[in-house]
Amino acid sequence: MVADGGAPPDKLKNLPSLRFPSIGAVSAWLLLRAFTLGADGIAILPCPAGCRHRCDQARWERTLRFTRDLLARLGVEAERLVVVGREEVGSAVTLKAFGETIVGLSAHRLQKLAGLKIKEALGLPALLKELVSPAPIPPAPLIGDWTPFGMVKIQASRCTLCGACAERCPSGALAFYEDDESSQLLFDHARCDACAACVQVCPEGALKIDRRLEFSRLWQPAVLAEDQMVRCLRCGAAIAPGRMLKKVQRSLDGAKAASGEALGRYCPSCQMLRGLAAIGASGGGEEGCT
Repeated sequence: MVADGGAPPDKLKNLPSLRFPSIGAVSAWLLLRAFTLGADGIAILPCPAGCRHRCDQARWERTLRFTRDLLARLGVEAERLVVVGREEVGSAVTLKAFGETIVGLSAHRLQKLAGLKIKEALGLPALLKELVSPAPIPPAPLIGDWTPFGMVKIQASRCTLCGACAERCPSGALAFYEDDESSQLLFDHARCDACAACVQVCPEGALKIDRRLEFSRLWQPAVLAEDQMVRCLRCGAAIAPGRMLKKVQRSLDGAKAASGEALGRYCPSCQMLRGLAAIGASGGGEEGCT
């Protein structure tokens, strides 16, 4: 792969090559996909100093490290993916050694899976699902700042099921569902890119996030928090999650506490009816105009 948009150097002209505008266009999905399409190994020629696209070198290094770790988890030798420095291309020493290494290796696991329907796997999570699903035991997690996946954890006792985190989540990794019976906060690990927007917006400070990839958690969203709906004593309508109402009641004092208790026992419509009935019982409705 040549990552500066130019023609490959003379020493590379006899090798199959792909050209990209900059190293920033080379993703973990692209590298992994090349291996699933039959590549024995990949040598990358990065952008020269002063790249006109101003690609983020630190970001690329994280991508490279993550991809190598990912390949290792999938049973592919790390030496199949190398970066060739430009000063080394002229002598081709590194390329020659790379070629000799590849020739000495047998077919890797991803080549043997070429018959799977991975052609439909657009995006890294979808591709990983196709590659990992046949394994009876999922690979060990990948943990580190270079991992582009996040794992959201919650202190369930502090969560009031307000739904603010799900509303703020830009990737749809968090979803809030509510019906007459309960409220649920769901987490889809495959969608989480560890942006931490949910952590920042949570009013209870109940969330934290780790950069990690848990292969066993890629298929089905998990329930992070759940609470039963409190129902109106008069009409049976759902009012709010129990923990949310308890928080409201704890924040009130004195005369307001009584109204807070009523809030947790009756829906707004029934509270109004009870209030009107109380006014009528006290004779407040008998005053007329003079």
